[in-house]
Amino acid sequence: MKIAIINSKIDIAGCNIRRHLLKRLGRADINDDVRITFGNHSLRFIETEEKLIYQNGLDKRTDCDLIIFISRHSSQNPMPALTVHTTGNYGKAMLGGNDRELATAAPAMMHAVLNAMNRRLKAAAVTEDNAEKGAGTDGDAKPDIGRYRLSYEVTHHGPTDLKTPSLFVEIGSTIEEWQDEDAGELVAGAVLDALSLDSGTLNDVIRLIGLGGTHYAARQTEISLESKGAFGHIAHTREIAGITAEAIEAMIEKTAADAAYIDRKALNAQELKRLESVFKEFRYADIPILSEGEIRGIKDLSWRNYLTVRKFANENFPKSHLHICALTDCAPADAAEDAKETADAAHTEHAAHEAHPAHAPHAEKTPEIIEINPELLAEACLADRKKVLDAVGSMKVAALFTENGNLEPKFITYKEFKDQTINGLISLCVKILHKESFTATEGDTLILKKVRFDPARATELGVPKGPSFGRLAAGFEINLNGRIITPEMVSNQITKVIRIKGLEKYL
Repeated sequence: MKIAIINSKIDIAGCNIRRHLLKRLGRADINDDVRITFGNHSLRFIETEEKLIYQNGLDKRTDCDLIIFISRHSSQNPMPALTVHTTGNYGKAMLGGNDRELATAAPAMMHAVLNAMNRRLKAAAVTEDNAEKGAGTDGDAKPDIGRYRLSYEVTHHGPTDLKTPSLFVEIGSTIEEWQDEDAGELVAGAVLDALSLDSGTLNDVIRLIGLGGTHYAARQTEISLESKGAFGHIAHTREIAGITAEAIEAMIEKTAADAAYIDRKALNAQELKRLESVFKEFRYADIPILSEGEIRGIKDLSWRNYLTVRKFANENFPKSHLHICALTDCAPADAAEDAKETADAAHTEHAAHEAHPAHAPHAEKTPEIIEINPELLAEACLADRKKVLDAVGSMKVAALFTENGNLEPKFITYKEFKDQTINGLISLCVKILHKESFTATEGDTLILKKVRFDPARATELGVPKGPSFGRLAAGFEINLNGRIITPEMVSNQITKVIRIKGLEKYL
């Protein structure tokens, strides 16, 4: 891939990052027309005389596949910050670019750079902590790299006429941070980490637009750092009241978005209603709006397979809520190792900072339904709901829940996981119930004998409804006008028989 890395000569932070990038690449400096090979990429470093936000026509001037702007970040409330964002104006152009125009975003690369900076920040913090413990304090300690806040920024400023995917990577927010060598080195390392990723890993993301939130996109940042959610264009809460269907269409097109995320806590009811109606009316009605939980749940599924599972669930269980557990469509570990061997060549140092394992290729899958005894699952949930949900969460299934939040006895999985999962579910439920004092087994039969409070019997004995009912139901006796009423006097024994073929093997 041909990549242009652009900074302004009058931008201290941009020059700082550029210097560290070239140092890592073994160059002291370089002319604009020279290209450096890095892995499968051809890097071209370009310096402008003016501010980056006022640059126009860069598509023709750079002739590349990706533009990375390295720059300073400024703020009215300055704080140490490392940020990534794409450019554009939802309204009037106040800081470069054109009115109501959005540049083409690079969501996968922004996700990669953001996560690479996060890993390097964490590693640097550990190193600093160990150094402090070993050396003590001498009064000349350097500023803590951990003081930097990492985040996306919402879409803002120019240039906006870019058809080439682009992103800004910035150090903020004062001259102290702009010229911070540690920050420049960290950002440079993170950019090269991101460029070291093989194509499969880089693009194994969910491309999202974000609607609502603050300038520093707190929710979107957290989602991206903890999931495959890769944001392109993000609109600040203040933009939502006047945002048009055309603007949302542009966000989707310029992000090549798979889905949208709405920061519901950052918007009022009227703004939410308006957004939802816009999505229903315009031609991108097939773009799903995903919740934070849904985004986090798509772990080891490709986007295509997730959509297939989602459609399958809607068609077969229209009233149920889908929850992806540990369902995966990835090839086994040996295939991942093969992918590793054929991945882009990268510097050893960058590979050391890469947290992702080698990308395991996704395979197109067809979802199938499995089912277990409804009574067995219901009784296990009554006995220990948390244990059931925790265990199901680690199984290779997509679970279904009723509107009341009850776990359905039907699950979605793939053919190769069916037998293992059915056995796992039955074994889980049987073992939970077998530990209970009211459970017995006989051959292939699980016998549940439960003693339950009977309100009718209590009423017959003259027990008034209220606290007395509650005490008896909880297993305590009461004194009713000098007469002792015990729980046994107002209880019934209910016997439930559940037949499970081959029960013994599940115990």
